[in-house]
Parts: sequence; structure tokens; C-alpha cells
Amino acid sequence: MLLCTTAPGVEDVCSRELEELTGRKTRRNPHGVRGRVLVECDDTEESLELARVINERALTVHRVAVLLGAFEISTRDESALDEIREKAAELPFEEFVTRFDTFGVRPSRLGEHDFTSVDVGAAVGDAVIERIKREKGFRPTVDLDNPAVVIRADVVGDTVTIGVCTTGDRSLHQRGYRVYDHPAALNPVIAQAMLEIAGRPDTLIDPTCGGGTIPIEAYIKDPDVEAVGVEKFRSHYEGAILNAMAARADVEFRMADSTRLKREAPDLADRTFEAAVFNPPYGIKVANPGVVRRLYHGLARTLSDIVEDKVVTVTPRRDWMVKAMEKHGFDLVHDRWVRHGGLDVRLLVFS
Repeated sequence: MLLCTTAPGVEDVCSRELEELTGRKTRRNPHGVRGRVLVECDDTEESLELARVINERALTVHRVAVLLGAFEISTRDESALDEIREKAAELPFEEFVTRFDTFGVRPSRLGEHDFTSVDVGAAVGDAVIERIKREKGFRPTVDLDNPAVVIRADVVGDTVTIGVCTTGDRSLHQRGYRVYDHPAALNPVIAQAMLEIAGRPDTLIDPTCGGGTIPIEAYIKDPDVEAVGVEKFRSHYEGAILNAMAARADVEFRMADSTRLKREAPDLADRTFEAAVFNPPYGIKVANPGVVRRLYHGLARTLSDIVEDKVVTVTPRRDWMVKAMEKHGFDLVHDRWVRHGGLDVRLLVFS
């Protein structure tokens, strides 16, 4: 089995992409843990080959690991560490760590426990050493800074999953083209999910493009797309151009206030687009709530003149966005929860 992680809330989109890439069946949210998709594999050799394909081509995945085991702990106090150590010691680490390799454990923990992620890492590290000494007769070398083999150990509530990471310490969502980092940048995995939910439109506009993530991600998936990003602030506009250059993405950026498009970019206001896909300010990290409420109404008014089919957006300000869009003739046709940047946001689709 391969265990792939993605942004919680878009597991269905990730699952479809993985099935298309691998030709294998997938299962979402194993053990009830959000943001995960399992890919069925016959053996270790196939798992490693499919992991290579996913790491090279997937756009909605954070990390890929060969799943060694998953189990439940019976308690959340410190005695659970002994349980983790004992159960982890039964997993076949020796198939991946040779006497010439170093290894390191990358632990994570989510939920209420009487132990830390560091404690989890130590327990699993002890289990790796114990298992390999027992099965192969040598003590593997630990290297927490730059290990040859990365073992991920995640505790979510009562569920423990352990696997060999094939992605490395840099998540796949950390795109190499991000030479300019917008202060409220959209996770590219969520951007790809939004584009998929929009139906992969041939023409699209992002009226609040920031560092250009959505238009660039649209181009990465389909170089024939006609994608336009509009940005009000010069620093972000210039940053978006730099990011597009780094991505070698042929997309169009315009510096203008999208709520005043007819005045500031009349030629753009006369065009029509199949869809608008955007991540507006929330009034949390950037701008204040009053300004954001007015912004949503201004965007809805502009989009009602230039969008032919769908509007896809994300915001924690669901009611504000719905009210603004419905006032200008759009109907809400899809609404889902997504976890983005530590925030619970709503992914909304209007038609």
C-alpha cells in the first residue's frame, strides 16, 4: 500500500488523480483520518515504482509513503509509547534500511495526548533499531538531519500510521517556482482541486491572484489554457510575474482593481471567461473585515459581467461570499470544508 497525504477536504480530487496516474484503486481517509488516500499495490517493488510516478507527476499530493503498518493505541497517556514501540517493532523496516543506510524518523501528532511528537519519534526509532538488530544482526545508524531513509510516524487521535517516505523532507506542494512568496499564498494542491472542481475551464480569470498560484497551476496542468490573473498591488503583481517566469508558465497578469475593472482595464472587462477561480482576502491575515465584505460585493458585480459558467472560491467568510454572489445573480451549487494554512475554510462553487 501507498499512503498519500493531501489537503484535508479535497481527498476525492486527489483520489481521482491517483487512480488516473496509477491505474490502481484508492481508498480515502483510512482509519477515519482526513487528508489521506491509500493506493493499492501488490508488492514492495510495485509500491516503489508507483511512488516514483506519483512523486514526479501528481499535483494534488503532499507526500507519498510506502505504508508499513497502521494500528490503534488503547490509551493516550505515556504508556501508549510502549505500545507504539512494541507494535512498530513488528514492521519490516529491514526491507528498506541496509547496513550502509542511515535512517531518521519524522514524527507528527494530532490530538490530545500525554506525550509529544518527539516522544513518538524516539519510540519508533527504538523499534527500528530493535527490529533490524533482531532480523539482520546489525545496528542501523541514526541521522536526524539528513537520513538516507526517512520513516514517517503519525499519531492522529488513537491511530498510528508508519511508513517509509519516498518524497523526502520537502512536500510536493512546495513548488519550486515560488520565488516570490505572497503573505497569504494559496496551497497549490488546493488550487489544483479548485481547478478540477471548476471543470478544467479553457479560459479562466483569477481576480485576486496575489502571487499567481491559480493561473500558474492551471498552466502546469494544461499549457493550452487561457489564464488571466488580476492583482491590485504592484509588489504582488510583480511577484506573480516572477513566479510565472520561474514556472515557465505562459499566463497573463494585469495590475488593476478587479472591483473597478471597467475603469482600470476596460479591454479585460469586455472579455468573457468560462470560469473565475480565486482565493480572496479573508480579513484575518490581510485587510480588515469591513473592507473584505465590500470587496466581495465588488468582485461579485464584476464577475457577473465576465463569467459565463462557474465561479469557484475559498474563504472562511462563507455567508459574506454567498450573500454577495447571490445578490449579483449567482446560485450556490457546491459547498465543502477544506483545511488551508491552519484555517477551516469553505470551498464554494457558484453558477
